[in-house]
Amino acid sequence: MEIEMKLTLCRSDIICDERGLFVWRESLNSELSVVCGCKDKPYIPDFIEIHRNCIIGDILLTDDLASDLLFAAHHYQLGQLKKVCGNHLKHNLNVNNVIGIISIGDLIDPGLKEFGLKFLSFKCKISEMEQTKEWKILEKYRQEFALEILTAVENLRKKDLQEMSKKLALT
Repeated sequence: MEIEMKLTLCRSDIICDERGLFVWRESLNSELSVVCGCKDKPYIPDFIEIHRNCIIGDILLTDDLASDLLFAAHHYQLGQLKKVCGNHLKHNLNVNNVIGIISIGDLIDPGLKEFGLKFLSFKCKISEMEQTKEWKILEKYRQEFALEILTAVENLRKKDLQEMSKKLALT
């Protein structure tokens, strides 16, 4: 499911809810909406929740939505949302999405890029990664970045082998 998200942060229909928080809701599509809220400043969100419109309070965060929200959080400097989305992506990392996560990290979150590179280095086979759609696209359109990823993976693996050799030499 692809969702185009536009958050308008200067809304006139902000209300104060029963918890004393300023909140507003933006519909993403017929199924999902974003609920934004803040404690002090009505136009700077402290939290953003994704809700299914049919079930109040049910938070749904997919990998695609987490990626989109991560970019929005970066743009609007929403540190907590950026952390939540980054953690979601790290938790759901696999061989099929690792290249996309590394690419996102390269653009806006160096820690996410490093996590993806370590995952690729120690938990994936390069031959499996090379079969993914994301890698084939990267290889075709961004050869320099693809080479950077392979070099980083090789360096991480060499460093790990050196550390293991040192440990064995000490015993």
